[in-house]
Amino acid sequence: MPAARRRIGMYASMMPFAAVFGPVVGGVVVQWIGWRATFGLNAPFGLAICALGFFLLPAGRRRPIDRIDFLGIGLIGLTVTALVFALTELGRRDAIPNYAIVVVALAIFVASAVVLVQHERRTPSPAVDLDLLKRPPFASVNFVSLCFGMAWSGIVSIIPLYAQTAYGLSVAQSGTLSAPRGIVMVAVSSMSAVVVHRTGFRKPIVFGLLGIAASLVAISLGIHEPRIAGVTIGNFWWLMLLVGSAGFFFGFANPSLNNAGIELAPDRVAAIVGLRGMFMNLGSTLGISVVVLIASRASSTVTGLQDAFLLLAAITVLSCLSVFWIPEYGSARRASAGMAAHPVDGQQDAHPEAATAAGRRAS
Repeated sequence: MPAARRRIGMYASMMPFAAVFGPVVGGVVVQWIGWRATFGLNAPFGLAICALGFFLLPAGRRRPIDRIDFLGIGLIGLTVTALVFALTELGRRDAIPNYAIVVVALAIFVASAVVLVQHERRTPSPAVDLDLLKRPPFASVNFVSLCFGMAWSGIVSIIPLYAQTAYGLSVAQSGTLSAPRGIVMVAVSSMSAVVVHRTGFRKPIVFGLLGIAASLVAISLGIHEPRIAGVTIGNFWWLMLLVGSAGFFFGFANPSLNNAGIELAPDRVAAIVGLRGMFMNLGSTLGISVVVLIASRASSTVTGLQDAFLLLAAITVLSCLSVFWIPEYGSARRASAGMAAHPVDGQQDAHPEAATAAGRRAS
């Protein structure tokens, strides 16, 4: 299990490499070619990666294939789409929102969510494992992942727009802001994944959440060309410093957040990791929708974005309360050892020497 935990942590630390090159290349492409070209460039790279996967990835052991829950997947898409559509309609700036459409979309959201829960309870191979979500440790981790995704989307997806509207940076400059963030994330995530057995899960997660919240608050202040130790820092470098600090905190917390709770159900790692990724992506989707809604209803785009950053910071801080329900590193092994030393239902161990040894190991 420790080896698997390290592999998951290292995998999470490698993903930010794309954050180093993607925004920089995207900014140049948008400025000199146009925003449509960014979608066209992704297609050949995606096809090439899929082709390489057949040759480079190990085949693995064959297992009986469970039925794919197509209905559950469709209901998830309908639920999320309906909610995002309602928020998008409310965020229309060029016209008064059509509140009838908003009500209908929210009704579809509620109805599809109810049908989704009922369906996932009955299907033998659910797309969303409700059994895991009912357990407090897993529910806490997924809730933190949701808030984590919301806060991170506010930095990654909205900062380029904020840099252009509030600071007057060019498209290429706003894209370049993300490069140091990715580099810092890779370095810090790699370090955090290696030392997680010493730090535990909770401390890095809380430290990362509070750090991201502080970065969002600093960004929301809209400080221009600050003077630090008598040196004036340009707007570009000031924003790069703030975005880079957010990448540091994200990289510090991400491996622990990805690994927390896995040892409670090692036979269901795929479901646990899948749920965690789903909730983080869901948080990112909702975070962008909420930011756009606030920005569109404010007196100006800049003011709205600053208010949205403060709201995301508050949500991030409040999510720290859920961290106390996240199981700490090694807690599952200690609990298992304790159960071996103290049998349940009044049954006594037939070998007291073994029970004593198990109790010593647990302590």
